[in-house]
Amino acid sequence: ALGGDIIAQTLMGCIHFHGVQQNKDPNEALAWFQKAAEKGCLTAMTYTGHIYRLGLQGLANHYEAFTWYKKAANKECAGAQYMLGYMYFYGLGTEQDFSAALKWYEKAADKNELAAQIQLGCLYRHGMSLVTEYDLAKQWLDKGVGQDYAKAIYWFNKAAEEGDPIAQTNLACMYLLGLGVDPDLDKAITLFKDAAEKDYPYAQYALVYIYRYGLGTKQSHADSFRWLKRATIVADAETRKMFEIILKEK
Repeated sequence: ALGGDIIAQTLMGCIHFHGVQQNKDPNEALAWFQKAAEKGCLTAMTYTGHIYRLGLQGLANHYEAFTWYKKAANKECAGAQYMLGYMYFYGLGTEQDFSAALKWYEKAADKNELAAQIQLGCLYRHGMSLVTEYDLAKQWLDKGVGQDYAKAIYWFNKAAEEGDPIAQTNLACMYLLGLGVDPDLDKAITLFKDAAEKDYPYAQYALVYIYRYGLGTKQSHADSFRWLKRATIVADAETRKMFEIILKEK
């Protein structure tokens, strides 16, 4: 790495960033990533953006993060394109620009960046309601991004085909509720099960209700309780507390 090898420099950055066999050291990681980024490494550019965005080196510097994400995004790095869309959407390091956010999310999604596909699915599923401030919501709608279930299903399906449990759960909800498609409980249950087997707690929780009330399948309190117990193991503390209340009600 000291000899200037770009791959070695990036690997050293990753070792310090993730704390491989040592404590995490964001400042040392940043030093190595910047060496590789200046030589054109897209992975290093993206990691540099992450460190500045999260403030791991000290204070968050959204402008620096935006600058590095944009450099990598313009060189067709899918991960950086997703993050650039994120920065535009929330106005971090740049002016808020929903049109630019959508453009970069779609560029990343077209390269099979799962996070971008899921984000687009959520944006099209919820439309204007996802943006809570009225003026921003109106701007979002003016850009032509209203509720569009067909597009939501398209992007959720793309990510679900890659086995992403968040996408599978969202797609299952579309089929369960008949949003943009005819209701299909069999397909919804299959998707929920696929996601639940990957220990995604919200899919597991959906199965709790499906089996408890016999929605599209035979009612089974045993299966309902089994998924509820499994969900309490993998859920975060807040969700686990909610699950435990339900367990007591059984």
